[in-house]
Amino acid sequence: MIGPGGRGGGRATTQRRRPGTGGPDEAGAATLEWVGVTLVASLVVTMLMLGAPGVASALVGLGQRAVCTVTAPLGGPDCPDVAVAGGAEAAADADPYLDRRWTRADVTRGGLVFLGDSYGSGEGARDYDPATDRTGENTWWEDLQGRTPAPRNMCHRSGNAAFHQVSAHWFAGDNSTFASCSGARTVEYWDETQGNDELAQRESLGEHTSMVVVSMGGNDMQFAAVLMSCAPVGGSSVEDCIGHWTDPQDPQDPASSRWDQNLLDLFGPGPGEGGLGAVYADIRARTGDGAHVVVVGYPLLFDPDYDGIVFSAEEAAWMNRRGAELNERLREHAEHHGFTFVDPTEAFEGHGVGSDDPWILTFGFWGDHRARPPEAYHPTARGQQAVADLIDEHLRSLP
Repeated sequence: MIGPGGRGGGRATTQRRRPGTGGPDEAGAATLEWVGVTLVASLVVTMLMLGAPGVASALVGLGQRAVCTVTAPLGGPDCPDVAVAGGAEAAADADPYLDRRWTRADVTRGGLVFLGDSYGSGEGARDYDPATDRTGENTWWEDLQGRTPAPRNMCHRSGNAAFHQVSAHWFAGDNSTFASCSGARTVEYWDETQGNDELAQRESLGEHTSMVVVSMGGNDMQFAAVLMSCAPVGGSSVEDCIGHWTDPQDPQDPASSRWDQNLLDLFGPGPGEGGLGAVYADIRARTGDGAHVVVVGYPLLFDPDYDGIVFSAEEAAWMNRRGAELNERLREHAEHHGFTFVDPTEAFEGHGVGSDDPWILTFGFWGDHRARPPEAYHPTARGQQAVADLIDEHLRSLP
């Protein structure tokens, strides 16, 4: 592909005269040209002194081209074809999507699609769409009546989810698709969602899509299993919890822990790779590079001063560090693909589990801020509002 700023057309040529055949005007022109050479050379030296070392070669190339432009009429030998960083080869490999400057008009012209997991679907925020709150099993009364069970669907799409607020504020509503599903991993982007009565999430994308919001990666990292293994069920200890995820599985390979292997599967050995890289690439392909993609990270679950009953303060701090690590990797991957990363960490400060005003549910049976799995450790309706506010703030920042 040829990036913006590429130029076509032929090379301009200049007619040369033999030395000594011109008049006084030619001598004056030669003097001016020599002054031009001196100025250009001085400028190049100054730029090299001020510029970073990595920029030096590019500046030298640019300087050589500038000198050649000035000296070409003097009758000297032809200038060599100087290779400049960012030249023809770089232009051929340029990706205009990465440098695209989105406007609000661009982003809101078509349809909005929410993709991903429970943090996008609104698990924990209650008020679920009944069609996404079906176990696939009858109650005893329905069995007595001989009813056929409705197909299973536990995607738990909440009426309080950020999706509805972003859609109502910026889109026509009818153009929006809410595909996020509780429990979804990257594999559910490609396939039916965990046996739910759902199409693959990618089927909601098309060239009409102008904005995509993605919340994905936590289930691939097995965060629910991390929480369960760290809870004091069956007498587990801090060492049991942290060691289970960080101890090498292969004594010969220090990076063979469960946590590291999950990171490798999700992100691959480099930016843009792994399961998530394939998803991001497909989003761009299915939308024809016409959609602005916002990747939303995960709030840190626990208040820094947490010292509760379910987890120890050490376990809570360790899980927060893993959450921060996940967010940093998500940011790296998002930016590699030209997407925008929205980090909710700062917005949730003072509102984690164990705070005076939690926006994340903790484990329990009673109370406004307690819930059992799968709702436990998910944002409340107020937490979803905070995510919607972050996306709204990003959209308002666009020209």
